[in-house]
This record gives sequence, C-alpha cells and structure tokens, in this order.
Amino acid sequence: MKKHLGGSKRRMILVATVALAGGLILLESISHVTDLKASYMAVSDTAQSVLARGKTSKTCKPLNDHESGQWVHHRPNLTMMSDEELKKMYYPEEIDWLRGRNWPSNWGGLNRRRDGVMYGSGMGNQKGGAGVDGFGPSHSEWVYPRGKEERDGEQGRSPTVKLIKLLAERKQSNFCFAGDSVDYQLLHSLRNNLQRQQKLQSEVTIEYEMETVPILPDGESASKQSIHTGDLIYQQYGWSPWDVHWMKDCDVVSVNLGVHYSPTGNMYGKWYYGQKLWDDTMAAITYLVEFVSAKPKRVAVWRSVLPQHFDTDSGNYIKSKSLSCDNRHHNRRDGKPIQAYNQMHENVFQEACLAKPSSCKQSHEYHCSVNITTTAYKTVYEYALKRNLTDKLLEYEGVEKNVTGLILRWNIADLFDVPTWHYASTDCTHFTYVPPLFEAAFHRLHMLLTQVT
Repeated sequence: MKKHLGGSKRRMILVATVALAGGLILLESISHVTDLKASYMAVSDTAQSVLARGKTSKTCKPLNDHESGQWVHHRPNLTMMSDEELKKMYYPEEIDWLRGRNWPSNWGGLNRRRDGVMYGSGMGNQKGGAGVDGFGPSHSEWVYPRGKEERDGEQGRSPTVKLIKLLAERKQSNFCFAGDSVDYQLLHSLRNNLQRQQKLQSEVTIEYEMETVPILPDGESASKQSIHTGDLIYQQYGWSPWDVHWMKDCDVVSVNLGVHYSPTGNMYGKWYYGQKLWDDTMAAITYLVEFVSAKPKRVAVWRSVLPQHFDTDSGNYIKSKSLSCDNRHHNRRDGKPIQAYNQMHENVFQEACLAKPSSCKQSHEYHCSVNITTTAYKTVYEYALKRNLTDKLLEYEGVEKNVTGLILRWNIADLFDVPTWHYASTDCTHFTYVPPLFEAAFHRLHMLLTQVT
C-alpha cells in the first residue's frame, strides 16, 4: 500500500523505501549505486546495535587512522574552494552561507525541511536549526590521520552511498536500527545523505513506499510506549525484548542503550522495568548473540552512546541541574570512553566477552558466549516464559542453549563531540543535520564492515 508521509494516530509500524521514521530500517531490494532502493521499517527506538558474524580479522589500520582524526572547521567567508568545487557538495543556499551571504536571522528558528539541506532539515523528532551559542555555518572536514589530507565527503564521494552499496553487494539488504530518538536521527541522516547525493551527484535514485503492519504481537501495554504521529514513529527508551519479533528478517542490526538511564550509580533505566544498565546490556548482548548464531551472514553491531554537552561536570543530563549546553568538549584522548554509559558498556563487554586481538588501538570485535535461556536478565526467553508465549518458547526446544557470536563495536562518540552542533541551547543530546558529521559516522561503519568482517 503506497502512502504519503504522515498518517493517522493508529499504532503502527511503517515500511518505507528510503527513509521513514523509526528505529528499525530495512533496506529492501537495493540494487546498484545508480538505482538504489533502500527500505526502512520504522519500528522501535530501543537502543540496540548489531553488526556481527565476522570471519578472519583483516587489517584495521585505516579504521584506526579514522579514529585518530579530528575536525577542521573552515568558517565563512570561505575562499579555499571554487564555486564549482562547492557545487559538488553543497546546495546554492548553503554555498551562500559558506561565502558569508544571506544568513538566516535565527539559526535555531529554521523550519523543518525534508530536502536534506544542512542545518535546516528535520532530524528525527527535531526540527531544523542549531540554536547553541556560538553556532555558525562551516565547511567541516574530518581529517585523518593528523597532518594527512584525507577527508570524508571530499569531491562528491559519499561514504553513505558506499555503505549502502556494500550491503547490497553482500546481500545484507535488511539493515535494522533499534534505538531511541538519536537512532531516529541517524535514520533521517542516512536518508538525507542519500537525497543529497541524488541531487548533487545524480548517483542515487530514491523511491518511497510504505505499508502499515501491527505492533506488539503479545499486547504489551501501550501506556509504556510513545507514539508520534506525522512521521509515524514508534519509539522506545530502553531494552525491550518484545521488539525482537520485528527483527527476525534483519541481516544487520545496530543496537544502543544508555541515554534514558541514570548517568550515575547503578544507572537504572527511566522507562519500562527500571533495570540496571548492566543487566539490560547483558540481556541485549544475549539477544545479539542469539541473533547472529541463528542464521549465517548476520551481523550484530553495538553503537556507542553519543556525547551530551549539558552544563554539568560530566556533560550528562541531570534533572534540575541541566539548564543549557556547555561548550566544553568531553573528548578525552586518554583511552577512556566518552560518556559514562560507554564506560559501563565497556565494563560489561570486558567481563562477558572475549575481545579479539587486533592491531587497532581499541578492539572492535567481541566474541561473546551466552546461555540464550538464562533468566538472570530480561532476555527474550525470560520475557516469553513470564508471559507464557508458547509459540516463542517452542523455538527454544531442541536448539543449543550455550552459543557464541561476534558483536562489532561501532565507536562514533568522538565524531559527535562538537557542542555547537546540538539542535538547541537547551537540548544538548540531539544534533542538527550536518552532512559531513553523519557522512563520517557512516564512513566508520563502512570501514568497520569492510576491514573487520
């Protein structure tokens, strides 16, 4: 059934051909780069990231180099590039901004747009604009390694297109995000990146097709969910084992947990069951291992939590203390993860999984061994057992209970350690649409898949 963006208030999940709202993305029938059809299923926004099932580890030096890079910002008036060069990367109005002409009177007040214009296009639940003090347009490049002139997105090369083409070539067309509103922003940025390439380079053809399907097969209470109409997004804010019903056809799954948990102490979740982040991370890891071990060629990815820049010591949101964004960077080069949530995830992976030796500064591959029928955490099995979901329980009969699977780590927190790119002066979690930022993020995912798996 073909539909327009938007719709009724019915609880639903959407399937769309390149961009839809939501956490779960399905890239259906992707062909070659000149005729890409990317389908996304808008499902849960439960932070989960899976990219697994690697064989032998390849050299990860390019990935390592990318992770040692840094941002270089060229502010207006930009004179280092000709108009012809800029036209390969920017729309006419963006070129005006970079030349110091026709600036909006209020960047934070830019209207929500759907054409992929930088700063102005909506991202997830957020409208366009960047309202943080000190924000200004820039030609920004992720340069790596230091002193070397290699840049993401230069001369019209799009890492996002390369990523989609790679998945198509590998016949891993069902690429699924599960996560919160930040994953929703990643979904929209992927769509926006492809739209820009279609318009600027004529590299990509994007079609839209949506259909509705029911959600919550076992009738989980809708009072625990958040339904947003207009974009028709179904979001969740913590580990929710009922979501995996929708991921059975995925080839690649990306998962993330963190922002909707307390940033201190045992980091209890603020939604659903109020579990410790440690326990929910273990439950999600158990699912990911079960996911990749069930079928060949599946990939599981764990995405890092992006930095927040609230005016607190850690940068995390703390109720009654977080009033506005702070321009302090939290990107530390001392080997510690950015964000307290990422440190917790690191601790869990170190205890529960075996890092695969590699030449990278940080390991990207973790072999995790789990019992998929454990009830120590809110696993998929525990959820089915508690609710007596007989059809689901039958799937566990006669299968190996102790399994091992590979989970890849998509580390991108450092890329987002730019306080002035937040969406608003009081929203220091979400980011405005900055094409080079999201191109760099998907470049790293492309490198992870090509150089590790």
